[in-house]
Amino acid sequence: MGYTKLPSKRADKKQVLDLEQFVEWIIDWEEPIDLVAVEQPLHFARSIQAMRSMALCYGHLEGVCYGMQWEHVGIGVREWQNAMLGYFAKGQSKQAAWKAAIKLAPTEERFSVDSNKRRAKPHDGVVDAYLIGKYALKNKWKKG
Repeated sequence: MGYTKLPSKRADKKQVLDLEQFVEWIIDWEEPIDLVAVEQPLHFARSIQAMRSMALCYGHLEGVCYGMQWEHVGIGVREWQNAMLGYFAKGQSKQAAWKAAIKLAPTEERFSVDSNKRRAKPHDGVVDAYLIGKYALKNKWKKG
């Protein structure tokens, strides 16, 4: 299983998904790609721009998966969080995800932004990607 925070780049004074880097990352795997699991965009956000950005990013990823003929699945936030995190207090999803990821893979260093344990803070993009991948494997989402 591989996982990564989605790569981004600057374009027109905005941060956008770097599709080329994402495709390179997947192609570099020595094992065949069975499934690409991606978090579905939220149906709400603080701004229309944020919703637009999430929807475009998801659409680009879906398009690349179709074009490359990679099996893929979109997984809703609540779906994977309920299964992988259980109950957590409102506003504590990042901390709950970090704890769950560390429990599953205690030696993984990429979960923290800073590898110094005293100053460690969650790298939520990587943590979420790991848990989404684990959720997909747990539910045996495979071809056919």
